[in-house]
Amino acid sequence: MVAVESSGAGNIKAHVNAAIPVLELSPGREKLPIKGTQLKGTFEVDEKTTRATLTKLTLDDPRLSMTGTFVYDENQQDIRIAVDGSQIDANSIRKTTLKLAEKSEFIQRLFDVIRGGQVSWMKIKIEIHTLADFGEPDNIVIQGRMVQGRIYI
Repeated sequence: MVAVESSGAGNIKAHVNAAIPVLELSPGREKLPIKGTQLKGTFEVDEKTTRATLTKLTLDDPRLSMTGTFVYDENQQDIRIAVDGSQIDANSIRKTTLKLAEKSEFIQRLFDVIRGGQVSWMKIKIEIHTLADFGEPDNIVIQGRMVQGRIYI
């Protein structure tokens, strides 16, 4: 379900509540199934700000649960992303993310280190000025707790 409301003058707010049994992505020639997706959130746009709030995202395969925010503020000329995750199977996320972002040097380096395990919680914070800065490691802070981790250093 998607419900959209507008208060005029370019102000739009959309509420999303969806359950998707199987979502097939095609990042290349191979199909990549994402199973058991539940999604809740809002998307808001006004004259100077864009905000997306993810109040719930759960996936069965690859396994994860997360919430988060994305904010672009034209007045401050910055982009802020904050993600909180839990119940994450690092191995299945690793395989899926590497297929989706195979050209990202940062993702390749991250998952060269993280090989598997169970992430009970994590936080990711990104603050950048342009989307071109997105993959720069200095702009990304990742914290978390992993058990039965397979880390290669």
